Amino acid sequence: MVIQRIVEAQVHDEFLEKVKAQLVAGEIDENWSMYEDGSVRFKGRLCVPKDVKLRNELLADAHRAKYTIHPGNTKMYQDLKRQFWWSGMKRDIAQFVANCQICQQVKA
Repeated sequence: MVIQRIVEAQVHDEFLEKVKAQLVAGEIDENWSMYEDGSVRFKGRLCVPKDVKLRNELLADAHRAKYTIHPGNTKMYQDLKRQFWWSGMKRDIAQFVANCQICQQVKA
């Protein structure tokens, strides 16, 4: 499952490890939290580590979801931001959609 892989990959992310240390020390604002499974969350959303392969997999899954095939930037961002967070997420989504041949062909 991708969520379990994200939680496991958080351990290897330098930024998220710093956030964890600050959470333990109580030195960070209330937007950040750590769940029982050890995962770091921002405003309740799972933080995706700086792992290009993992992020691309999430983007591909969201872009080719059964009920929202090729949703476009805004819809895809709204769908992903319900569960996940990473720095530059909106930019990454825009770049992913811009590189999709089908989306570019269908675009009016």
